Parts: sequence; C-alpha cells; structure tokens
Amino acid sequence: MISFIATQYITWIMAWDYIIEPTYENVDIKSLSRKFKIKWWSKFNTCIISKRNIDQWQANYRQRKEEKNQSLTQESLFLAEKQQLLAELAATASMKEFEQVIKEKSTTSNNDSEEESNQFNPYDMFY
Repeated sequence: MISFIATQYITWIMAWDYIIEPTYENVDIKSLSRKFKIKWWSKFNTCIISKRNIDQWQANYRQRKEEKNQSLTQESLFLAEKQQLLAELAATASMKEFEQVIKEKSTTSNNDSEEESNQFNPYDMFY
C-alpha cells in the first residue's frame, strides 16, 4: 500500500498514539494499544484510492516487477559471461594465445547470435 501511495503522489500524514485501555469491563486487566490517525489533504481526490484503481495498479506493478527481474537475470548472465571472458583473456601469456581465445569466442558468439536473432533485444534501438 505504501508503494502505491508513493507512486501515485498521494499526500497524507499517518500518526499513532499509544494508549492504555481496559481489556474487559469487570476485570482489572489493561492492554497497551495503538490508535491510528490519518490526515488527508482537503484537496485530495479520493477516487484515486478506489478498490478498482488499487487492483489495477497491483496487477501492473507485479507485471513490471516480473519483467524487471527477468531483464536483471539476463543482464547478470551477460555480466558473468563477460567476467569469464576477461579472465580467460587475462590468463593468456602471449599474443598468439590472446588471438586464439578471441577467435574461439567470436565463433561461439556468432553461433549464439544466430539463435537469438529472433528474440527481442532491449538494447536494440531500431527494433
């Protein structure tokens, strides 16, 4: 709910007070309770927080979150492959080994890119 309120720029103040109140009328047992108060601005449009709008926002929020997690997974795989390639290049002792590693990786990269050519690339600006 807090995330919804923050993304919709809803202006409000929430406060609470602690009070000691009797739990039962005939028994001398008291409990510590919280009383919540919410102050909405007078110009607040209450239609923003209708049940329908909140449900719609939750559905969109979950979908965006899943898409973000998927893109982060793809990006982390890319970064792991990049790190591995850099480690292999750093481990070479001669220019000949260096060029051989580059050749091997570029041929495997070309094979992979042919398979991925049908997939959507979020970094492609001309899709």
